[in-house]
Amino acid sequence: MFLYTYAHFWPIEKSNTKLMVMLDEEERQNSYISTIEAAFQSHEALKNRSRIAFNKVPPVYYDNSGWKRQQYLMMYADNFTSAEFVGFVDTDCMFITYVHSNDIFEKGKPVINGKSGDPHKRGEKEEQIWKEIIRTTFEFTGMKEPMKCMSYFPVVIRTKHIAAFRKFMEDKYKMPFYDIMREHISKKWFGQFDMFCVYLFNYHHDEYVWYVHNVSPGWGYEGAFEGMNTNHSIYTPEMFYPKPRIAIHGRYHSPEIYPATEFFYDLLKIGTCISPPFPKSNPVLQKECFLYQTENDYQTKLFIDMYQFEKFGFYKAYDGKAMADAVYSRHKLLAGCSPQMNDTIINDIFKKPLVEEGIVYFTDFTGAALYIFLDNALHNFKNWDAFVNRGLVDKPRRKMPPSLYHFLPKGDNLS
Repeated sequence: MFLYTYAHFWPIEKSNTKLMVMLDEEERQNSYISTIEAAFQSHEALKNRSRIAFNKVPPVYYDNSGWKRQQYLMMYADNFTSAEFVGFVDTDCMFITYVHSNDIFEKGKPVINGKSGDPHKRGEKEEQIWKEIIRTTFEFTGMKEPMKCMSYFPVVIRTKHIAAFRKFMEDKYKMPFYDIMREHISKKWFGQFDMFCVYLFNYHHDEYVWYVHNVSPGWGYEGAFEGMNTNHSIYTPEMFYPKPRIAIHGRYHSPEIYPATEFFYDLLKIGTCISPPFPKSNPVLQKECFLYQTENDYQTKLFIDMYQFEKFGFYKAYDGKAMADAVYSRHKLLAGCSPQMNDTIINDIFKKPLVEEGIVYFTDFTGAALYIFLDNALHNFKNWDAFVNRGLVDKPRRKMPPSLYHFLPKGDNLS
């Protein structure tokens, strides 16, 4: 998922980005290593800019948990690179649009795109985990969390600040950082991005550009978790600009009812269509991107997946026009780009059309969000009864990504 979309949407050569895949030492002989290396070789831009590194960390430092181990390693990322900036993604990160430098940096500063709001939005188990993560961040650093920063990809940090964070903690605890992890952290749930975020917000605030998206407007901090900063005055008005996200956290984003492969390709189709060049020169894109042919399409249709991450919909914090204006402003920046997209990937993405003949597309069965494409025409239905009366209940159905619903023309609204 990550490598495929990274190779497709990231301007690897123009940005001179180097990719490191960090694996555990005990996995060195695993057969999947050759699969990753083959993927590097299959994309020209990746060949000389990608490598695999291995780490060996005693289990005592991460409680023998792979999830904690990868977080522990991120807090030592400066030991693996000499680059000025380091960016972090999970393996199920999925880029959904061509990436512009302004998505990552503004005025030479890395962008941090956090979220705030009511944390009581997950299942009971997840809620308890995140409750402990926030409390651990507070206990560990002595600072309340200003926002949740596990809320966007890639998370880009000045490399020197990772070492500075460890030094800050070593001065606080009077012991080496790995002993702090072993004695105080490894047995608890913790979040490396939360710890980075609280440190950077308080000690290097002006070296980053900060955005915060409220997932629950109007929430008065009732039931706030211990360690959450409930002082709303820490945010400036500029921080609430609806900065679009360029990537999603794939396995959290795909609805359970919707096959992950179809969801993956549908988002890639939309993302490819809203990416340059404009107008499309590739014959496949000229045919398939029929929903995205005019400037007006970008002003009136919203790529709403840019306002979702994991289980939170940031679109609830803004009116549609504010989000559409932000996406359109970004589109104008992209219009000047000339990416060299791989025709092989494009052909693979569009091996099935975005809207298939005879397939029923839906967001739910309670309103007019029911569509079917028949005889090269798109039809939608006022309600479930209208759908049943047409004798279409046995047609194959697919739940559509939110962005596809926003881009589809409204058809003829059959009754």
